[in-house]
Amino acid sequence: MVDLLVMPIAMLVAPLLPVILRSIPSYMQKFNEWSSASYQKLNLKSNLYDDLKKSLSSVKGQDLAINTVIDSICGWSESKKNKIDKTSGGLVIHMAGVSGTGKSMTADILANKLSKNSAIRISYSDIDTTDRRSCAEQLFGNYTEKSVFDTDVKCNTSYASQLVYNPEIVVVIDEFDKFMLRDDSLQAMLWDIADTGRLRIGKDTSIDCSKTIFILTSNASKESIKLKINKLKTDDSDSLETVNFKQAFLNRITNVYFENFSKDIYKEILISHFKPIKEYYSKKYNLFVDFNNSALDNMATELSNMKTGGARNVGIFTKKIYLELYKYRREAGISESYCKNRYDIEIMYSNKKYEILKK
Repeated sequence: MVDLLVMPIAMLVAPLLPVILRSIPSYMQKFNEWSSASYQKLNLKSNLYDDLKKSLSSVKGQDLAINTVIDSICGWSESKKNKIDKTSGGLVIHMAGVSGTGKSMTADILANKLSKNSAIRISYSDIDTTDRRSCAEQLFGNYTEKSVFDTDVKCNTSYASQLVYNPEIVVVIDEFDKFMLRDDSLQAMLWDIADTGRLRIGKDTSIDCSKTIFILTSNASKESIKLKINKLKTDDSDSLETVNFKQAFLNRITNVYFENFSKDIYKEILISHFKPIKEYYSKKYNLFVDFNNSALDNMATELSNMKTGGARNVGIFTKKIYLELYKYRREAGISESYCKNRYDIEIMYSNKKYEILKK
C-alpha cells in the first residue's frame, strides 16, 4: 500500500528534482547574505552603543542624561541603516540645564566621535548684531559652491556649503537660547530639519540634512521647557527676557536635561581634582597632603547649594588650596627644591575657613 502511494509521488517529483537541486545553492547564498547583513546591523548598533558609552564615561553624575543621548543616537542611526523611514529627518538633540553640568563636554565628545569630518561649532559670537538678517540667514543663508574652498570667505558663510559636502557631520550650536532671544529663525530651521531632513535656503534651494546630527546646548531649566518658556538675563543688563519654545518643535527633537550635581557627585569631583595636587606636592616637596573627610563634605555641600556654575565652581576650592599650601610651605621653611624630610599634613575646611594641621 505504501509503495502504491510513494511511486506516483516520486514520478511527479522526479522531473522537478534537478530544478530544486539547482535552486538550493542560490537560496543558501541569499540566506547567508541576509543573516550576515542582519548580524552586521546588530553588531554595528552594539559597537556604537559601547563606543559612546565608553567615550562619555568621563561625564560624571549625568547617567540618565547620557543614557537618553546614547539611546536617541543609536535608535536614529539604526533607523537610517535599516531604512525604516526613508523620509525621516536629521537628529536634533537639545541638551539643557545649568552651566557647568557637562553639556558642552558631552557635545564635544559626540562631535569628535560621530562626525566623519571636522564638526561645525557655532556660538552666539558668530552673529553680527548689527546685521538685520535673521540668525539662520547669517549662519546658513550664504550658500555658494565656491565658498567651501574660498579661504577669504568668513567662516560662518560656509556652514551651508560644509553641509553639502559633508552631510554626515555633527553641528554643535552652543548657547541656543541666546539665539532665540534675537529671533526664532533657528528654531524654525531645526524644526524643518527634524521633520523633513531638509535645510531650506530661500525659496528654491534646500540641502539634505537627513544624515546630520545637530546638538544644541542651552541654560534652559527642565521646568521652563515644560512651560515652553525660558527667562534669560540680557548681556547688557539684569533684566529678564523671555524665550519661547514652540511645542511642535519640542515634539520633534530629543530634549535632554542635565541636572545639578548631588553632594556625593561633587565629592567625587573634588577628590579627582585634588588628586593631582597631592601628587604634585609629594613629588616636588616630599609634602604629603591629605583632605579631611568632613572638609570634603563641607566643600561638597557648598557646591551643591550653588544654583549655577556646576563643576566649574570646583576651581574656587582648588585655587584656594594651592594658595593655602603655598603659605604653609613658606612658613614651614620648605624650599623650592625637594626636601629630604617628609611632611604629612591634613587640610581642614569649615565655615569657609581653611586650616592645615601637621599629622
